[in-house]
Amino acid sequence: RTMSVEIRTTFSNNNRTFSVGDTLVGKVTLSTPSLLKHDGIELFLEGFITVQRNNAFNFSDMPVRTTGGKSADLICKHSTLAKAGKLSAGTYEFEFKTKIEKDEVDLQETYHGLCISVYYQIRVEVRRNLLQQNIVKLEEVFLEVPSVKDGRKLETLKNQTTGRSIEEPSHKFAVKGDVAAGGVCDVRKPIYGKLMIEHSQVQVESVDVILRRIEQWSQHGSMHESDIVNLQVCEGNIQFNQYIPFKVVFPQHAVAPTLSLSSNISVKYSLVVLITFENRTTTSETYPISVVRKPTQ
Repeated sequence: RTMSVEIRTTFSNNNRTFSVGDTLVGKVTLSTPSLLKHDGIELFLEGFITVQRNNAFNFSDMPVRTTGGKSADLICKHSTLAKAGKLSAGTYEFEFKTKIEKDEVDLQETYHGLCISVYYQIRVEVRRNLLQQNIVKLEEVFLEVPSVKDGRKLETLKNQTTGRSIEEPSHKFAVKGDVAAGGVCDVRKPIYGKLMIEHSQVQVESVDVILRRIEQWSQHGSMHESDIVNLQVCEGNIQFNQYIPFKVVFPQHAVAPTLSLSSNISVKYSLVVLITFENRTTTSETYPISVVRKPTQ
């Protein structure tokens, strides 16, 4: 018979977002309706980089963990909340404190990708004897990691596209625009920009600005692109020689500072301007961007 034991983990920081060097402070509340025998109550701070198994990253010969893919440990810290013993029916509270600090591997920012993920969790485990299943409670925490200063500055990316010929019927068009915070972008700040269609022999139907991520595991030749923001900045009867402003916001946790690890795992980003014409032909320009988290002053 499975005992209905409830475990709840709370944190002094309600949004559960931390930085490297912070001390994670919280409380575990355990409620049991009857006598609970246990072999110890343990708390773990764990961090993983996980490569998911799916159609994009197919590596069926690799060992599989509970995440359905290949994992690499970033951090694993352990503390004991209670030694082996018995708990009478009732509610118990256990306070904990653990510091988030680098061990052998650099900690990476929390990132929820399609194929690659970086996540951190608090795992509370009530150990039982061999004939009973351990009771486990997981709670995700989020880590923000400032980028290493490498001399780059936030830049303005200016580009002009003119006189491009596309599929039949061939025609000419010209588009120009500015993208503020282009080349290197702070993940906390939106990308602002403006576009102008100067002329086109075929009517422009729509203009989209797309934020695209490229997840790659080069060791196995696997790469997958996915669009995480698709912003239609104009549609219909578009006027020539008029600037169209736009703003792209980085979704929290779906975008993290550009990731590149020695294990050949990388996550990169690009900004794509896609133009669709009335005859259903399209053309696009892709601008690689590097996403950073600028250290707070």
